[in-house]
Amino acid sequence: MKLKSLSIVSALLLSLATHALGQGSSFYFTSTSQSIVGQGESFLVTPDDGYTFSASINANNGISLIISSPTRTWNLDFAGPNSVPLAVGPYNNAQLWPFQGPGQPGMAVTTPGRVPASIIGFFQILNIQIGPGNVVQAFDADFLQYDNGLLSQANQGELRFRAVNPVPEPGVAALAAAGLLALFFSQRILRRRV
Repeated sequence: MKLKSLSIVSALLLSLATHALGQGSSFYFTSTSQSIVGQGESFLVTPDDGYTFSASINANNGISLIISSPTRTWNLDFAGPNSVPLAVGPYNNAQLWPFQGPGQPGMAVTTPGRVPASIIGFFQILNIQIGPGNVVQAFDADFLQYDNGLLSQANQGELRFRAVNPVPEPGVAALAAAGLLALFFSQRILRRRV
């Protein structure tokens, strides 16, 4: 009886450790019904919903992201003023990327067939990590975009991008290893008794 309980506990611990590795990317979006881009949509998508997330450095030293599924694609573009690389912090009075004027940040949140003629936008970079070869490793931003500069045409959201799942914390890895060892030894002891 003790061996069976140990096996069940080990399996549960392993399951908890595995779920802790599932951190990753997400895109939350909401809009007003008058918005050209959002048309009143609200949703939250992740890779678990069948969406892929990709990010790259754009022509203005900013970040461009594509969030897509077999049926839907979203494009998000962010750039600092005068092509200065993005950094953590707020960016106010953004104009439609890549047509922003000198000294203005640029942004565009669009989906094919839904692109406004202009925008007034605000975004806040919460986290940005660029690795070797200009690979975007992490990018977190909150945004608010008014299509054609109209308050009635609002789109807002939160983007969390991770190129890879984070490395598990040592406690989680140790927990998983302990669970596997306990399961292995409980099975060996059980076989000897049979």
